[in-house]
Amino acid sequence: MGVDTNASTKNKLKVDYVFTDAENQLLTNKFLELKYNPYEDYTSFRSEIENIVENDVEIKDIVEKIKAAGNRIWKEEPYLYLQNCPIDKDVPIFDHESPVQSKRELKKTYVGEGFLQFYAQVMEMPAIGYINVNDGDVFQDIYPMKSLSETQSQKALVALGFHKDLANHFVRPDFVNMLSMRAYEGNQIFTTFVKNIDLIQKLDPSDLNLMRQELFYTPFDDLSTYGNRTELGRAKNHAILLNEEEFDIAYFENRTVGLTEEAQGVVDKIKVLLHELKAPHLLKAGEFISLSNNHSIHGKDVEEITDVEKQRTRWIMKTVNLWSLEEHKEHYVDGTDCIVNG
Repeated sequence: MGVDTNASTKNKLKVDYVFTDAENQLLTNKFLELKYNPYEDYTSFRSEIENIVENDVEIKDIVEKIKAAGNRIWKEEPYLYLQNCPIDKDVPIFDHESPVQSKRELKKTYVGEGFLQFYAQVMEMPAIGYINVNDGDVFQDIYPMKSLSETQSQKALVALGFHKDLANHFVRPDFVNMLSMRAYEGNQIFTTFVKNIDLIQKLDPSDLNLMRQELFYTPFDDLSTYGNRTELGRAKNHAILLNEEEFDIAYFENRTVGLTEEAQGVVDKIKVLLHELKAPHLLKAGEFISLSNNHSIHGKDVEEITDVEKQRTRWIMKTVNLWSLEEHKEHYVDGTDCIVNG
């Protein structure tokens, strides 16, 4: 089978806004002027962005456009998709053995981080970090790492099953925001999406009844347990259907298991339906997707690779975000207001 050189023909997401080149450059210039390194002093970096959003009259029109794009009922429209977003001009290649440390050493501008923080501030969805993930960095990377290349994590080369991010964690993010920094369209690597509302409408009442019960188990994700900076122990048994009115589900393909024969039958049925319903998308550099983690489920398909080296350098920067920091303050590392101790 030949490579589909126009991968965008498979993309099914509605574009919510395209930044003009002038808007892109204006924001890029603002973010190039940032004084603080977000990996050394995130709090000061965040304050710089807050000041821009609240006081910089040059970008007020852009702020209003983003707010307008986000004016929606998230359970019905769980993805916000922006194009021509500002990213760094120089996007270095990171060491395959230790890409996180390599990024900290090589990356000297913070345009991508600035945009992710800017969006979070405009939408009033603060970003958080996890001490077990990249030592608490708020800005994470979907970027392959040799020791995790075969795992079900953001550092993998292989396909990633459908999942809600940190579905069984004691602090579950409300949003996952992804900004593509580098992509090669010759490699058919798709981020895949399903609306929870579409999945639930395909299930029988008997399925939903089982999904409401704590008859399922999902181990903590590979990245949270890698290195074990904070021991998490055994994850709790859980229901898959967390909030029926909001269509919120907790599930990780090939990791969530049913604790009874009937419950496992539901797990198997969900997997089949997800692949029937999925919308694939190849994220190009400068594209951004904000997805509601409570109203959608996502994964990664690796369909065909024509350049292995470019696969190893595919890079999507991401944050995970909450509607409220205050709600989870008991779980933060001492001395921080947004880094989860786990």
